[in-house]
Amino acid sequence: MERAQNASQWSGLLSRSLADFEIETTGSRPFVGELDFSRFGDATLIQMATERHIAHRTAQNIQASMRPEYLVCVQLTGAGEFHQDQRSAVLAPGDVTLFDTTRPTTVVSSDGYRNICVKIPQDAVPLTAGEVGQLTAVRISPSDGLAQATRSALLGMSSSRKPIRGRGRYLAGAGIVHLVSTMLHLQLGSADEGRAGYRRMTFDLVTEYIERNLADPDLSPAGVAAANFISLRQLQELFQENAVTACQWIRTRRLERCRRELATRSDDQMSVAAVGLRWGFRTPSHFGRVFKDAYGVTPAGFRRQIVAD
Repeated sequence: MERAQNASQWSGLLSRSLADFEIETTGSRPFVGELDFSRFGDATLIQMATERHIAHRTAQNIQASMRPEYLVCVQLTGAGEFHQDQRSAVLAPGDVTLFDTTRPTTVVSSDGYRNICVKIPQDAVPLTAGEVGQLTAVRISPSDGLAQATRSALLGMSSSRKPIRGRGRYLAGAGIVHLVSTMLHLQLGSADEGRAGYRRMTFDLVTEYIERNLADPDLSPAGVAAANFISLRQLQELFQENAVTACQWIRTRRLERCRRELATRSDDQMSVAAVGLRWGFRTPSHFGRVFKDAYGVTPAGFRRQIVAD
């Protein structure tokens, strides 16, 4: 934990770990604040304990930093008031709220204030700005959706006795981003709408993961499921709802990438065999066979057709 003995030091700690704020101390007791933060891939975990004060994030602060992120805060002790978008959320221990670091915000902290937050890049959350905008400075109680699960996950990561390192650290951060995104999605509608929305969102996350990893010849349904924290059966059900299997989806996306490459690059720039290997086909013969089965022509024949046209 880093320690601040006055408002200026506290502002500096917040700037390094969270965002730029202007600090106004209001209590009669000397101000003391403690803060600790650690990064897990896209997620930054922040713990803080302070005395009474007010933190203002103004338009000037935002212009100075311009970090498009969301901050999800879980109240542990004391009380916190979060003001954004003409809304206010008053948090008691266990409550959760959200604010957008790209818009003006005011946070009022009581004496004995403790919370734990996770900071996430906005482009990592598969919701539109308009959807998330409905949830800023809204109190989410521990009994709502996945609020309690989010609190438990953040506390578990912060108090883990065994350090999380390497790939595990990245995967832990990805899991937190997924959990928080799902919690926010569930807040946008009824339970039935939330479940349907969760499946849509999970399918989107899965297909985005596949898209990023098409070049990996070891990409498989089991690996995709594990990377997205769902079972292989759940993955298969998601693709069945879209009238395709996971293997078919991967193969089709690879072939589409190869077709584009064959159409835009000459043989001098990249051979047919190199195109297939680039997009995850293990051997040229396998690539040629799958391509012809799908399109009725060999990769070389397709390239000749494009040139002839």
